[in-house]
Amino acid sequence: MKKLILTATVLFFLSTISYAQSKNDLKGPKAKNYKVWKKDKKTVPVYTTANKKSLLGPKAKNKKPGTAKGEKVLVIRDDKRSSAKGPAAKNYKPWK
Repeated sequence: MKKLILTATVLFFLSTISYAQSKNDLKGPKAKNYKVWKKDKKTVPVYTTANKKSLLGPKAKNKKPGTAKGEKVLVIRDDKRSSAKGPAAKNYKPWK
């Protein structure tokens, strides 16, 4: 029974270690100079809840996270700053 438990434990740790390594093909200078921002990734829409009801007292204390009632709004990213250079980028105001 002890051998079975020990074997299962060792196999579990080996499987988690091997699964955790995602970029096994990169070694040496390629891994050192790897640029994450150049890798093509799928964009995922991000939503947030608007018009949340603020709770006070015991209701706020006992509220479970992730159960917000409200309207879901898509968050839009502003890419205008990336095209601006110099003082225009420094003084860019995203709310305008």
